[in-house]
Amino acid sequence: MELRPQPNRDRVGALTALILIAYALIRIVTLPTLETELAVLGLLVPVNFDVRVVMLSLAAALAATGALWVLQSHPLTRIRRPEYSVGLLPGLAALGMGAALNQLPVSSAWLIGLVFAGSLLVGVLYAEFVVFDERDPRTLGAIAGLRMLGIVLVVGVAFATQAGGLRAVFSVPAIFAASTIVCWRSLKLEADHRAVLPYSVACGLIASQIAWGLHYWPSRPMQVALVVGLTTYVAIGLLVALLRKSLSPRVSYEFAGVSLLVLAAVLFIA
Repeated sequence: MELRPQPNRDRVGALTALILIAYALIRIVTLPTLETELAVLGLLVPVNFDVRVVMLSLAAALAATGALWVLQSHPLTRIRRPEYSVGLLPGLAALGMGAALNQLPVSSAWLIGLVFAGSLLVGVLYAEFVVFDERDPRTLGAIAGLRMLGIVLVVGVAFATQAGGLRAVFSVPAIFAASTIVCWRSLKLEADHRAVLPYSVACGLIASQIAWGLHYWPSRPMQVALVVGLTTYVAIGLLVALLRKSLSPRVSYEFAGVSLLVLAAVLFIA
């Protein structure tokens, strides 16, 4: 039986532990809050920089650079240098999960969320390690896993921005960035030699415009997050089918089934 390369466990464990410690420090460390104002479209918008912004930014930067560090243990890096885009999803994962965790009170739910966040980070790092070698038989499964993990991250970012009470001028760009990054990475894995940025921006615009409209509706944060996640999921699936120039009946049934389940969940939450 041929042994497949595995990411260095010590590196993955150390990186994940550092990020989880950063999440915990948000609840412990106290830093002075820097208050300022930004002029946006003729309006003065107050902006606060506190311990949450500092720690979440550090966690995202650590995850993005740490993903490259973990990938250095891949045998293929001896002949091919990894691209910096490898760190996009891990960085978004650290930022999105941390922001979502910050909305939970310190309780058993927060501890469960912390375990889930750690598992998600390990999954993203492992999948990015696998897809580095397109000849690896695990690549197709890893690509599907990254796409699903990316959708979860979009849901997490949308939930965090809505639950945190951010204004639309901040929450909508954050959702646009998250949806665009996830779509870009997913399409890049499907069509490495094609220009996928315009498609990704279109996906982000669709998701952010829906989020903008729902921002002013009397809806719950999780409802908005599920709708935004579903929009990104369907958009990525249709764009992948466009790049492949085929849309099989199985994929159509998958879209319909997932859409019905998510919409049922949205109505149930209501």
